[in-house]
Amino acid sequence: SHDFIKLAPKVGNYTISLDASGTATLTLSGTDFAGNKVVDTSISFTAQTIVAGAPAYIQSADERLSLNIAKGTFDSNTTVTVISLADDPEMIQELADAKLAPSMSFIEELKSTGVKYQISPNDSSLSSRANLAIKYEESMGKNVGIYRWSDDGQKWEYITSARDAKNGIMNAAIEKLGIFGLYADIKAPQITHIYPSNDSILSTDSPQFVCQITDRGSGVDYSSLSLLVDGQAVETNKKHDGDQFTFISKRGLTEGKHTYSIVGSDLSGNSFIPIEFGIYVPVSVFMPKATELLQNYPNPFNPETWIPYNLSESARVILRIYNVSGKLVRTLNL
Repeated sequence: SHDFIKLAPKVGNYTISLDASGTATLTLSGTDFAGNKVVDTSISFTAQTIVAGAPAYIQSADERLSLNIAKGTFDSNTTVTVISLADDPEMIQELADAKLAPSMSFIEELKSTGVKYQISPNDSSLSSRANLAIKYEESMGKNVGIYRWSDDGQKWEYITSARDAKNGIMNAAIEKLGIFGLYADIKAPQITHIYPSNDSILSTDSPQFVCQITDRGSGVDYSSLSLLVDGQAVETNKKHDGDQFTFISKRGLTEGKHTYSIVGSDLSGNSFIPIEFGIYVPVSVFMPKATELLQNYPNPFNPETWIPYNLSESARVILRIYNVSGKLVRTLNL
């Protein structure tokens, strides 16, 4: 059954019991308290009763949407209905006010194509994935994708932008029924809180580059993110916690001035404009922390060996070499 609320000036709950499959049109008409006839409101929908365990194929009344349901998806006889929410803007808003459907109001990062459907039973989980297909037009733009209205009734959740361009169809594997729509993601992700900040003097040649990347549309494409140092992509270890992303370069920086930026896009292909920051690695970063004489290599040796040492500050170096008896055999002023 489906509840329809507040059509024209009257408010009421209407239950429709379905005992057959097919396409139906529901028309509500009447008058207000002054006897004025209210403009008829009509919606068309498709209903199909699926026998427990059986596969099914369902189309919307306008044949734009189709749903392939695999064998064994439903454990009991289930009536599935498909209603186009694009037919009647007033109906959409009435449903939205009752928290049964998303509002038509503008969403900051998404632009509606006017294609929306409610597939009921709403929020019904499927035991196996069903294939959802929706026809689209190229005029909708390249950043169009299939979205599902969230269970908490707060936002559109991105599903996919996968498309069959030859047949003009977008396909998605879904695990739940609910409200689906075609939306165009019109805004690139926002990158903020970048560290190190511009003109920073670093204390290490291997800094962590951290930033916050937010996207309320299709979401950040994690695989697209890259760190550029001096205009060149560098190999990094990447990790993220929510909207915070960290990049750790696998090679250290050389002494001197460098520039860096972070590039990437969302899942719809919108690239954010990179912000280039300047950083400086002072020579002190490469100074040893302590003065020490290290083990020579190779040892034993023939005919030569390497004797390494570290200086924590500039100094005169004298290297004295003794034999196994403790006798001084060589003095080197370096």
